[in-house]
Amino acid sequence: MYDEAYEVALEALEQMPYDGDLTGAKHICSLVSKKAPALRGTDLLTGESFDISDMKGHIVILDFRHYLEGISCDEIKFLRDIKQKWHDTGVRIVSVTVSLEEPGIQEGIVAGFKANGMNWTSLYRERS
Repeated sequence: MYDEAYEVALEALEQMPYDGDLTGAKHICSLVSKKAPALRGTDLLTGESFDISDMKGHIVILDFRHYLEGISCDEIKFLRDIKQKWHDTGVRIVSVTVSLEEPGIQEGIVAGFKANGMNWTSLYRERS
């Protein structure tokens, strides 16, 4: 499983735009085969309970973002391509959106995910 995870990470890095700094790339590779942090919540898209420990045996890409920053078209395409190409091999994507609580924010996140074909687990964490 480690070799497969490493291959996925390397391929993902090759597709990422080069920003002149390999710090992020080295960090990604250092996380391959590491245990994921405890992460539980309710999937905003399905309403089902989610616990990352249920993903044992899968390669999980954790996509953290702040709601107000949004998501670029390149990021959306990159994540959709990863899911399409690698889902059958056990790769899973979990997006975690962090934001201050605002009226309608969770509905906005769901609408954005659905409008952009981002059909993977989407969790929300309120930031104080």
